[in-house]
Amino acid sequence: MVSEIFLASLVPKLLLLAGTDRLDKTPTIGQMQGKFQMVVVRNTGHAIQEDAPQEFANLILNFISHSWCRDSRTCLPSQPKVEH
Repeated sequence: MVSEIFLASLVPKLLLLAGTDRLDKTPTIGQMQGKFQMVVVRNTGHAIQEDAPQEFANLILNFISHSWCRDSRTCLPSQPKVEH
């Protein structure tokens, strides 16, 4: 059920995994169909953000910049604008 809800979402999606040994059939097929991006972060456990914080941050920032920044209206600013 959760896999179907995840795949049905219309926003860009990133799934970070420590391994694929327990990945269900539904998300495997969805990933092969290009419905989301999947990255396996090696040598980590359940808390990827704690086991590999720099790699985790880089993966998230890369995903945001490539998936959400298709035009200036949806892109997160790299620096806050300073108004005078």
